[in-house]
Amino acid sequence: MIRMMLIAGLATAGLGVCAAQAAPKTYVAKQGATTSTVVVTDAGGGLYKLSLSRSGPDGCSAKLDGEGKIAKGVIKLIKTQGADVCEVEVTPKGSFVEVIETKCAAAYRADNCRFDDLPIVSAK
Repeated sequence: MIRMMLIAGLATAGLGVCAAQAAPKTYVAKQGATTSTVVVTDAGGGLYKLSLSRSGPDGCSAKLDGEGKIAKGVIKLIKTQGADVCEVEVTPKGSFVEVIETKCAAAYRADNCRFDDLPIVSAK
């Protein structure tokens, strides 16, 4: 099942596909004791550095860092560690980003700690 999450942005500068070496833009979603954060940095040439993290109750703690390419407005991050794969799509939408986790192995996060399943979004 594919799930989506919108995360409110803290920075005011927009993410432009043509901008090079832009300052990082941070997005945060919080619900109760659960917090998800996405940091997007334009590395230039259609590449973006992404840092996704999640923390919450019951031992939920996950972090995923890497570089993704943008195509049709979507930044796709694919991490592999042996046979374990984690694929996440981040779509900037003004003051929010949409996060879709298409698949992510247990080597990257616990079952109760998805990167994209917060139902309520608010700016921190």
